[in-house]
Amino acid sequence: MKILSMLFLTSALCYALLQSSDAQAEIAGKKIIFVHGLQTSHLLQKRGTLTAEQRRADAIEQAGIFAPHVDDYITYSSTERLQGTVQQEVYSQIKALEAAGTCSQGCLLVTASTGDLVTRFMLSRLNAWNINSSKFRVLGTVDMVGAGGGSELADVAVSVLTSNNIFSAAARAAMKAWLGADFSGSQPAALGILHDLRPSIARVTATSNSSVPRVKIAGGGQVVPLNLTGVFLDGTDDGVVAMHSACGARFKESIDSCSNSIRIDGRLASANGPSWGLWHNQFPILMAEKMGHTQAATADPVGRLVAMNRGINVGGISISPRERQFSTGRWFWKKNFRIVNYNESTPFATFLVNEID
Repeated sequence: MKILSMLFLTSALCYALLQSSDAQAEIAGKKIIFVHGLQTSHLLQKRGTLTAEQRRADAIEQAGIFAPHVDDYITYSSTERLQGTVQQEVYSQIKALEAAGTCSQGCLLVTASTGDLVTRFMLSRLNAWNINSSKFRVLGTVDMVGAGGGSELADVAVSVLTSNNIFSAAARAAMKAWLGADFSGSQPAALGILHDLRPSIARVTATSNSSVPRVKIAGGGQVVPLNLTGVFLDGTDDGVVAMHSACGARFKESIDSCSNSIRIDGRLASANGPSWGLWHNQFPILMAEKMGHTQAATADPVGRLVAMNRGINVGGISISPRERQFSTGRWFWKKNFRIVNYNESTPFATFLVNEID
């Protein structure tokens, strides 16, 4: 705890300096804390060299269109392990937020990718960290393309370093397309938090029931050239994370929708959704058929949106987009669809901010 306490004092000072220059920005009257995803650029740097200022700058860049609406960030080094240095970094920032009373009236956490897993671990540790719930109150989370259930690509990354299987060439190509390097010849420690993203590890990390409601947003588009990563991911994926992870499915399985009754393209029909249900208090709300893993916070259009669990209330915040229904074909070939009624050229982040009330 001495290390954690020292980190807290340092972080509190940095937090005060950084916060003084940040404009307060809320969504629906709620303060927003952004928890970023995997920073692939971190993996190319020497461990222990990332500063709090650099981590914050990287998080702001990843927040993209969300950045003007974010009150503060929880950052971590992707070069480190979740229950090691990452835990210490997150703890110090939570203590700083607690001391400042930033979330005394309640904050909404918006997470991206690995931020889903980091947030779940963080929420499970608040009592052990003696965090005062009246000074740091989490209303709920919005998990975009979340990797809470891990990513099969993390398994691939580790296998590149530890084995020479027949798929090694394809695996190295996929890793280079995703991470910017295949890490051949590197030590396993170089992969940092990717070890924690292996589904076999992620799915046994901080899985006890939480009272904090979590809404999930999943994509089915591609961002990796030639879809080099898709062959390694189970079911429909966004190029980095499979549906089972982004939807919050209780088990790792090959699925193509977050629902069993509506497909990712909005068709109202039996869907290949989670066979064993979802984790406790997790609610998929939107699927975007063409949204790739890195596009949730960019200006890129994501195409058709499909809503589920409309009107779900998360700490006083709800998302209830307008929808429209239409049909194609006739007789036995008739298909019914229900999709979100919005301008599909609108960036997803802009749409989401406008829909939260």
